Amino acid sequence: MRTIIADAGPLVGIFNRRDQFHAWAVDNLKNITEPLRTCEAVLTEVFFRLSHVPAGQEQLLDFLTAPDVIVLDWQLDKNRPQIKQLMTKYSDVPASFADACLVSMAGSSSSPLIWTTDHHFGIYRLPAGRKIPLLAPI
Repeated sequence: MRTIIADAGPLVGIFNRRDQFHAWAVDNLKNITEPLRTCEAVLTEVFFRLSHVPAGQEQLLDFLTAPDVIVLDWQLDKNRPQIKQLMTKYSDVPASFADACLVSMAGSSSSPLIWTTDHHFGIYRLPAGRKIPLLAPI
């Protein structure tokens, strides 16, 4: 079973009708049957980016409280050295803290797929140098 790892871009797109990726994100969400996995760093970014969207944060809260839609089972406490390694390795990109968390999540999955609007995820690699499979508009 694939693991869908959600970045901030598509989540913002779902709730912000003015976002350039709104239609793409909504269409993608219709075809995703698995729970979305993400981390608190991504959700913090999404809440911030929705702060100017009328009812955006409320809609995100409703989305978060629906059963089996968003899963937060990745823990920083178990991945601190890897996050430091990733942020150092990709400091020239530069990798954000949230990006490093998502790459770490992908590295611990047997079948990851990162749902993102950010082109720089094409640079990041899984262990053994494998490209991370992406669901992206790019």
